[in-house]
Amino acid sequence: MAKAVALLFWCTLLIAQSGEARKHFLNGVGLYGEHDDSGDALREAQQEFAAALRLAPTYAAPRAYQGLIALEENRDAEARIAFQEALAWDRNCAEALVGLARLSQRKGTTRETLTLQRQAVAAAPRNALARRELASTLTNENNQNLPPTPAMWQEAIESWRVLITIDRNDRDAHYDLARAYRK
Repeated sequence: MAKAVALLFWCTLLIAQSGEARKHFLNGVGLYGEHDDSGDALREAQQEFAAALRLAPTYAAPRAYQGLIALEENRDAEARIAFQEALAWDRNCAEALVGLARLSQRKGTTRETLTLQRQAVAAAPRNALARRELASTLTNENNQNLPPTPAMWQEAIESWRVLITIDRNDRDAHYDLARAYRK
């Protein structure tokens, strides 16, 4: 009986921590998306992701975002480790797949980039980060190695539609969708 009570207490504590960890994660995502020249938002986002990981040590998404921050600071090796850890905890972590896609993009391997981005969208179809990254890569007209085809534009249109479904006020998605229809 004592073991059952202890297990119930532990599960209750874990559930409470998970909610708190998610709160820190979402705060971090909001800060990560801010555009500031000082870098303060990224530092604060890093603190939120670290707090989420203290509460839930194998929470893949905050670890992947730590990798995305490392990428923004040109610490590619550290970023790769973060993405690999996140994927070890959750093999379908869309944020980690997006991070690996960004690393691939830096190397100029567009097909690998698209494969990873498509994996991210397949793993989490309503993940705005994955959808936005995929649509952007598919329609990058400056990419000489893989210029957008009509099928790629259609795939991007589907991503922008999903983004608008997620957030009807997503101005960038509305703009990009309108741009695609003009093609």
